[in-house]
Amino acid sequence: MKKVLTVALLCIVVCLFLSACQKSDPKRWREISAQPDVTADSVTEKTFTKEQVRFIFNNEKENSNRTITDCVVAEDRAYGLTGVVQFTKEDGNACYLAFVKDTWSYPIGLDADNRHVIADDSVLTYLGNGIVTLLLKDLLNEIVYDYTVAYSCNDSETNFRVLSAERK
Repeated sequence: MKKVLTVALLCIVVCLFLSACQKSDPKRWREISAQPDVTADSVTEKTFTKEQVRFIFNNEKENSNRTITDCVVAEDRAYGLTGVVQFTKEDGNACYLAFVKDTWSYPIGLDADNRHVIADDSVLTYLGNGIVTLLLKDLLNEIVYDYTVAYSCNDSETNFRVLSAERK
């Protein structure tokens, strides 16, 4: 009985040793680690990259035909945000933002009548606490407007507040 037990334990030790010494494929490791890490644990523990924010946005079915024109990371993770994406819809309207959370986004259109475009010198800027700024230009009169868009949410609702003023 002792011999059987000894042989069984020896076999287990040899199997463990062989599995621990197995070579890993470094190329496969790079492929896996290149994918954005959007697991539930990583969402609460780290700041996302622009690539990860874009990945979350593009992963939504309704965003498959939309073109991202700018993207910022929400480094403070206010309201659970990972970032904000500026995008163009299929109709060509370029005045859309999506406030991106862990696995989905909340879009908002800034131009219902298609008479504005993102100004040439606009830079989407995240100010913190769910607030971004950008510039829109009115196509009819060439006036540029400063836009501030604030996102907030609680357990039951999502809110946007948009302020605009003519740039002097």
